[in-house]
Amino acid sequence: MLLGMPSENDWVFNAEYNDKTMMRDVLVYDMARTTGSYASRTRYFEFVLNNEYVGTYVLMEKIKQDKGRVNIKGLDPDDIDGDNLTGGYIIKVDKLDGEDNGWWSSTYPPFPRLPLSNKISIPHPKTL
Repeated sequence: MLLGMPSENDWVFNAEYNDKTMMRDVLVYDMARTTGSYASRTRYFEFVLNNEYVGTYVLMEKIKQDKGRVNIKGLDPDDIDGDNLTGGYIIKVDKLDGEDNGWWSSTYPPFPRLPLSNKISIPHPKTL
């Protein structure tokens, strides 16, 4: 176990460089869990690498399909249409870097004349 978190092998070391309070993500995730929704569990920690202090980070669970994380039914390879194709999705709306699983551009930008592109990550059933 890492910092009292459940046994697992996928973690995020979040530097919180754009949130000087270092509380925004931790507070919102805690509020979501309090209401019964899934949200990544978090722990603060001080990161020391090769005897050099790096800073304070937030250890967060990586969002993924798992009984201890997002407990959703996976898709089978033959689920290609109709009702069998519903459910079992984790959608990632994030930066444009990383895996090349496709993207979409919103026709409604958040600010005038600024496009909004979002990456959508849908895992293939064989990778789950």
